[in-house]
Amino acid sequence: MMSDEVRIKPFNHSNKKFSLRVLNKAKFNSNKQVTAFMPNLVHSLDAASLALLLDFYFKESTDVKNIYTTHDCFAIPANKMECLVNLLKLTYVKIYSDDKYLLKLYEDIRKNIRTTQNKGCFNEETLEIFSDNFRDLINFPDVKKVLGSVPSDFDFKVLDKSSYCGRYM
Repeated sequence: MMSDEVRIKPFNHSNKKFSLRVLNKAKFNSNKQVTAFMPNLVHSLDAASLALLLDFYFKESTDVKNIYTTHDCFAIPANKMECLVNLLKLTYVKIYSDDKYLLKLYEDIRKNIRTTQNKGCFNEETLEIFSDNFRDLINFPDVKKVLGSVPSDFDFKVLDKSSYCGRYM
């Protein structure tokens, strides 16, 4: 989004002024708005995964634990590696197996399209989005089909036997 600079003098007793950048909501780059959603969503899911993992990790036992993280990379004592791998599996299952999360996100995106775009630009039956702002018709994915592809009786214990893509050092 474009921003405007505003200078303010917050105190009468001082001549100091501050410059603030205020987003100008009337001017924005629509291409950036379209392409920013997915990276921002993935980044927020990574952050949620990290927060949940750390919560699980420190609740696992009362002894002092060292853990260092950079984005989605972890460094821990070697004797805690198996614990970390199991907690990562638990974390991802907790976040990504919740149908309610995906359904809420799905409904929120649809609601946002209906309220921010021109009336009639979103066909609820065919899930097609069209607008003067973009050239091609967009087919909105039906999350219910995605959710239907995973059986509701999926046994997550199979993950205990799965190999984790990672390198143990």
